[in-house]
Amino acid sequence: MAGATQNIDLRALARDRRVALAGGALGLASLVLLWSVFTALRLTPTESAEPPRFLATDSLVMQSSAPSINVPSVVGLNVFAADRSAPLARYRLDGEDPVAIAAEPALEPSLPVVVGTAVGTGRASFAMCSLDDSPTMIVRVGDKIGDYTVRVITRGVVEFSTPSGERISVSANPS
Repeated sequence: MAGATQNIDLRALARDRRVALAGGALGLASLVLLWSVFTALRLTPTESAEPPRFLATDSLVMQSSAPSINVPSVVGLNVFAADRSAPLARYRLDGEDPVAIAAEPALEPSLPVVVGTAVGTGRASFAMCSLDDSPTMIVRVGDKIGDYTVRVITRGVVEFSTPSGERISVSANPS
């Protein structure tokens, strides 16, 4: 058996379905490869473009188009001003119509309600007070409740001072 060769039947091999499919796939792959190489190497003419223009030198020479800012007026509209009142004119963007804010009438702050007092010597005196619907709290002379400062605590009466310095006496609530 040494030196024996096998004869391959080419007709039987050509009739085999698997070989026919492999040959078809090889042919299709060859066509895709040729098309890819052709389109990659094809040169398409382009239109001539204008030469690039660098704007760096133009921007260095030209004046700024940013509007000048009036710093004192901006500082005058400070949101964090000590009096914390609304400005007379609303902040607006450039080109907006100025709109004045109508001055709202100042509301009188409601008076504290004194529930009861306890009188002692020195700082031992205290009063139980509440403001509007807030919970009742214990205050001593010098403490603040809302805008009011406690000045004097006597039996059944607490004297408060307003931010403007006006003194108000409030009697203890009998209920």
